[in-house]
Amino acid sequence: MSVFRLYRRWIAALGLSAAALGCPLASRAALTPQSSWQASQVLVQYLEYAPDGTLLVTADGGGVGELWTTRGTSVAVLKGQRAPMFRAHFSADGQSLITTGYDGSAWIWSRSGQELQRLQLHRAATADAYLLSPTATAPAGLVSSSDDGTVVLHDSQGSTLWSASFSGTTRQLRPTSSTGLIAASSDNGQIHLITPDPQRRSATVRSFQTPHGRINLLRFSPDQRQLAAAGIDGTVSIYNLDGRLLQRLRVSEKGWSRGLSYCAGSPSPSLLSIGNDGTLRQWSPQGTLITSLQLSPQSPLTAVDCSPNGRQAAVANAAGRLWLVGVSGN
Repeated sequence: MSVFRLYRRWIAALGLSAAALGCPLASRAALTPQSSWQASQVLVQYLEYAPDGTLLVTADGGGVGELWTTRGTSVAVLKGQRAPMFRAHFSADGQSLITTGYDGSAWIWSRSGQELQRLQLHRAATADAYLLSPTATAPAGLVSSSDDGTVVLHDSQGSTLWSASFSGTTRQLRPTSSTGLIAASSDNGQIHLITPDPQRRSATVRSFQTPHGRINLLRFSPDQRQLAAAGIDGTVSIYNLDGRLLQRLRVSEKGWSRGLSYCAGSPSPSLLSIGNDGTLRQWSPQGTLITSLQLSPQSPLTAVDCSPNGRQAAVANAAGRLWLVGVSGN
């Protein structure tokens, strides 16, 4: 019999639990490499699963986006926009995508990779942009952020409905699934919580300061009650929607925290993080490190996303390599 099993019997005989002793029992959590391929010859800036989990999109520093199956087969190449391509996001229904360009543009594509629309949104680089679904009170539109420091709500033709200016580059965006709240970040470390009115023609803004300086990614928790930010200081900070700091995690042993993603799970979701140290880490909702996986010791990990079912993660590095990793045990 193993020492671990004897230990469990001993504490059970005493009527105690491992948690009561401050000694967590072994976890079944695992991050398991499944497959890998060369997705780009340059830095992969961003990647994202389609809402149905069957496709991935990558955006790279050479200005090229690409659609992939989860078996690593290229479906379509999205190119022509001025490099670098900072972001590529699926629409909520997964039938279209929006990509951003250094020339201030956003291009819209079909799921099959056909170019549908070119929109000129900013005079400076378009740092991020999301397609916004129609609601009972507002037609379809989009939201964008830019190196010019603005966040802008647009109609479907790219015309401005509302805008706000912030100090420096306004780099990251993240809307909630209902698009009733949009988070944006400035390179001075501020986060701005933007609440559009029902017609998306005006909005209120609440801002708060984080310790990060530049923020590399924003993510809402699955229940939309918390917001996580990855910063160049190597940490991830988690806030409630009043801007109160709940947790701060050291997620990289050197350099930047490059990204994060929530993985749905039972009984609660876990958080994945990446950074310059090339390690993928999985965290509990309480901020406890569950497990880690060294993927890229010689090159920073630059992008991560969890599949909609929470069982797989896609991870890419600065050399253009992409991994699919099985996620288990929250």
